[in-house]
Amino acid sequence: MNIGILGSGSMGTALAIRLLRAGHDVRLGSRNPERAARDDGHAISHCSYDEAVAHGEIVILAIGWPHGVEALQAIAGLNGKILLDVSNPETEDGRDLVLGHTISGAETVAQNASGAFVVKAFNHVYAELLVEPAPLPSNPSVLFCGDDASAKQTVRTMIESCGLDAVDVGELSSARFLEPMAMLTVRMVRVLGNAPNAIAWKVLRGPDAPA
Repeated sequence: MNIGILGSGSMGTALAIRLLRAGHDVRLGSRNPERAARDDGHAISHCSYDEAVAHGEIVILAIGWPHGVEALQAIAGLNGKILLDVSNPETEDGRDLVLGHTISGAETVAQNASGAFVVKAFNHVYAELLVEPAPLPSNPSVLFCGDDASAKQTVRTMIESCGLDAVDVGELSSARFLEPMAMLTVRMVRVLGNAPNAIAWKVLRGPDAPA
């Protein structure tokens, strides 16, 4: 699968590494691709934001809030693309949300990416868990949501290709619950002292439950 990533920070880079290991063709877009390439020790293909969008069947938004929403307003070519939002609408210290209850960060992303099929996923997962996970008793669950069934199925396939458990939690408005879940993950790491590569969520399902 061709995947373009917007944002070469810790999460964007971690996703690029995980997806490359799974055999996908990944381009990592940034504002300064030459500088990002100099800092990269993983042989990732670096490019501009527009080139990442043009490359990707899935385009992953991994730019911190609110800069990701701002960047979308200047990026062309998203019409008809799957836009996977992995960000959270965080305060500057990363410990609280600036949106919630009546609208989510993902829904705000959708408002600023006209024509794209927005799916939310990976926002409750630490980058370290994707690159060098500690031994865990089961493969972590990645919860995802969106309004387009075909886009969600493509994202499900991508998640599962990385050896992760994909769990569909409904429409894009479910991001209003996934984003606070991410803040709980942050609290478990920053306040309670769990290692970021050793903390994960797992959804247990009975034999008659939907996938």
